[in-house]
Amino acid sequence: MPEITAARRAFTFSIPRRRDVAIPAPAPAPTPDRAPAPAPTPPPAPTPAPAPAPPPQREPADTATPTSGTPTSITPTTTRPCKTCAHPPCRARRSAKQDRMYGRTREFTAEHRTAAAIQAQHRHTVIWFGESTQSYWAATPTALIEAPDPDTLLLTLWARTAPCPPTPSTAPAPSTPPTPPTPPTPPRPSIRNDPAEMPNRVAKSGHNFTADGF
Repeated sequence: MPEITAARRAFTFSIPRRRDVAIPAPAPAPTPDRAPAPAPTPPPAPTPAPAPAPPPQREPADTATPTSGTPTSITPTTTRPCKTCAHPPCRARRSAKQDRMYGRTREFTAEHRTAAAIQAQHRHTVIWFGESTQSYWAATPTALIEAPDPDTLLLTLWARTAPCPPTPSTAPAPSTPPTPPTPPTPPRPSIRNDPAEMPNRVAKSGHNFTADGF
């Protein structure tokens, strides 16, 4: 035994420790009268930014090209349309939900009747009311007319259909008075059956008439 112990001591050696490395001390064991420290609470996660609101949905606008060449559009609003107002956007939204009969809706019944009444007075033109532009239209032999109301349409039609004034070449000269017409000659009265001329006629003929005849 002593020889074996001496041999083990000869072969064992100690590993030197590095003094520049600090060895952490072991954590103290919890005692029964002292509760362990609570674990640190992680910081709260950042609140995500709210998503941007979607853009308001707009209905497609009705676009038309009047005679001037500039397109006009009526874009309905996104709010709920009124039931009895006369705003063009509200009327367009109300008519979009109504049934069509012969291309017309109940919303513009009065306008269609007005266009028909004007059409009856101007049979040489084609007059109608456009619901997409909410204006009156007239197709004349020379142009296409658009008017926002009946008064403007009538004034435009009157200017295009009124007779032209006479030109100076065809109008009579103011200094020369017109020649009065010649009065007719009265017919000459007949004297064939005039009693006052009977004696003269008998004397000229040479016959002697009596009361009984010849």
